[in-house]
Amino acid sequence: MDTTRPVIACPNNKVVSCGMSIDPEFTGYPTVTDNCDESVALSYKDIKYDNIIRRYWTATDNAGNSAQCVQTFIVSDATPPTIACPDNFVVNCGSSIDPESTGYPTATDNCSENVALSYNDIQQANIITRTWTATDNVGNSAQCVQTITISDTSSLVISCPGNLVVNCGSPTDPQSTGYPTVIENCSDSTILTYSDVQQGNIITRTWTATDNAGNSAQCVQTITVLDTTPPTIACPGNLVVSCGSSIDPESTGYPTATDNCNGNVTLSYNDIQQANIITRTWTATDNAGNSAQCLQTITVLDTTPPQFTGGCPPNMTVECDAIPDPPVVTATDNCDPDVNIAFNELVGSNDITRTWTATDNAGNSAQCIQTIIISDNTPPEFVSNCPDNITVAPDAIPNPPIMTAIDNCDPNVDIVFDEVIGNNIITRTWTATDDAGNSAGCTQTIYIDIGTQVLSGISGQVMADGIGLYNAEVRLFNSAGNLLTDIAADKYGYYSFSDVPEGSYMVVLTPPFGFTPVTDTLVDVMVEGYDVDVYFDLTSQVVTYWYYNWWWWKNQFTYIQRGGYYLSRVEVTPDEFEALSQAIFDHIYDRDDGFEIQVDSVTYIGNPPRPITFEELSAIYLGAYSSSIDASVKRSLSANLLNIASGKLSQYDIVSFDGATASQTLTYLTNLYLTGGSYDKYVVAVNLQRMHMRIMISAGVIPLTTPNIVYKENDEADSETGLLPNEFVLYQNMPNPFNPITEIKFYLPRASNVRLEIYNIIGQKIATLVDDRYSAGNHTAIWDASGSGSGIYFYRLEADGFRDSKKMVLLK
Repeated sequence: MDTTRPVIACPNNKVVSCGMSIDPEFTGYPTVTDNCDESVALSYKDIKYDNIIRRYWTATDNAGNSAQCVQTFIVSDATPPTIACPDNFVVNCGSSIDPESTGYPTATDNCSENVALSYNDIQQANIITRTWTATDNVGNSAQCVQTITISDTSSLVISCPGNLVVNCGSPTDPQSTGYPTVIENCSDSTILTYSDVQQGNIITRTWTATDNAGNSAQCVQTITVLDTTPPTIACPGNLVVSCGSSIDPESTGYPTATDNCNGNVTLSYNDIQQANIITRTWTATDNAGNSAQCLQTITVLDTTPPQFTGGCPPNMTVECDAIPDPPVVTATDNCDPDVNIAFNELVGSNDITRTWTATDNAGNSAQCIQTIIISDNTPPEFVSNCPDNITVAPDAIPNPPIMTAIDNCDPNVDIVFDEVIGNNIITRTWTATDDAGNSAGCTQTIYIDIGTQVLSGISGQVMADGIGLYNAEVRLFNSAGNLLTDIAADKYGYYSFSDVPEGSYMVVLTPPFGFTPVTDTLVDVMVEGYDVDVYFDLTSQVVTYWYYNWWWWKNQFTYIQRGGYYLSRVEVTPDEFEALSQAIFDHIYDRDDGFEIQVDSVTYIGNPPRPITFEELSAIYLGAYSSSIDASVKRSLSANLLNIASGKLSQYDIVSFDGATASQTLTYLTNLYLTGGSYDKYVVAVNLQRMHMRIMISAGVIPLTTPNIVYKENDEADSETGLLPNEFVLYQNMPNPFNPITEIKFYLPRASNVRLEIYNIIGQKIATLVDDRYSAGNHTAIWDASGSGSGIYFYRLEADGFRDSKKMVLLK
């Protein structure tokens, strides 16, 4: 007999997600025990309430006794439904927009079988935005949007009121001028707006009618306002104001203006100033464009000259090598914020006057003058000691040495050599003098031991075109080529060397510039106890100056600038000027041998440097004229370089009385200009001007030891520019006389086999300097005569059938 129920314990309650399996395999079985039956039967039944499931478990033993327990499941649902809206819809104005006509959405849910649908409409103009919402049993929801467009394509019909002409002052609002009429088939309310645009006396009124769907229509109404009367304007009185006072209308007054129609008259003014008079034109304009004017005159008084800031630079006395640069002087004015300051410098022989003039717009001016006294009390100094006194035989008298001196101010110290030949005694005196007249002297005495020799004389006459030539230089050399003495012919051309011992001598005439020898200028004589006569004959030569001065070049630029008829006078075209400028840049500026001529705006311009263009070159000649030393140097230097670059002046042409070449002159003067002081620049300006003006430069200005360097070595120039000759040329050696080294330059117009040889006075070959093939262009050979004695030598050039020879003198 078994009447005891089994003992049953349910598994724990659970929360499960919607859709998950709640099979006991996953949610658990109860535990059961029975006092008799080892195998108790289990069964269950599920009852669902919304998201709650109650599972009733029953345990039954073999005797039919049973027991129950309850297990609870909570079904979790966090997933909203899925909703799909019906398509967007376009309906005609007045048609139904009920969902029965526009459609319902479709909605499903992963848990709930019944999903609730609802919607909300928002209308803007002709667009209805319908928002659908789907909600499941646990309150999860989803939305979608359907757009319903109400089509209203019917056009509005608007008719403007008629155009009107109204008198000035009449009202122009729509209450007076009328409203348009509007016909619309869909909207209950139509909005009317208008905008006015007035030009002159015409008002253009544009009416716009707009319905709820945004359809609009326009019409235009024109309202003409009659106004032909200009305003009445009365200017304020003329005024006199002090310089610096305000001339704003707030200070000088406004005009009064009235108009028969327009209460708001526009005022404007325009000022025209001439000197200290301001003419102010006032204009009054009404809305119809009618205007009237009046004039007001404002006179600005300015009688005060400018004042220099800080006063005038003080007067001073300075050494010639300590001249300061002009300071920058400024001035202020009670009226003119931009005072014009003009500077002028007058360079005298021993003083400099600097004048600054400050001028304001009213013509008031003030001056400031500084005087600089140039002091030079220091005499020159000889570079080497004075030669010792000596006693020599008559045939061993040495040549005078070349003495040089330096000075603290004068770069070109004048050295005057004087030789007094007495009875068996020679007194040689060198006097070095600077530009200020300070001098230093050096004297050498040579005693001549004549022994028992018989003394004779050498005399003669120098004739030029049948007339005795005054001051012609005649020199006497011994057989070794040593200079014994020299003398100048008297006014009849006569000269005489006395007390000449027996022996062989050379009498040498130096032809003055402008004369050509008819007879030999070197005559060998033998003195054998009796007097010897030596005569020289010369003829004058016509010197043709075929280089041109600065004004000739200026005329070329002027003709080009004027054009038309003047072009027939042009000899140098703009393209040719560009080529000349390029040649000057290439051959004179752009070199690295220490002989560059680098003057800004003359041989180059700009940074980085480049050749000067035709327009920039033209500005040197046609621009504003300046009397300053720098401007004068640049003008004259430009003209001389153009003469050389164009072939109108050879770099080896003589331009000074003592034989300085154009090349030496330009090389020396430009270096002095770039490195010297104010007085040096004055010297440069004067002599460069003499050069392009075809006036010979004084002797002693250009050191004859200056190298003959203008163009780069071995550069072939364009034959069209005339930079180099088109035939063989053998140039005079430089320096000449020399000791012991000299340069011999020659030019080849084409590649040639060249031989250059040195001969002594009796025709013996001493040296061969060149025996090779050379390319076309300029070439230089160097002869070192250290192993040769003093005397006269000849050098001869042979090249491709060309032959020429020249004489040179070696003085040791």
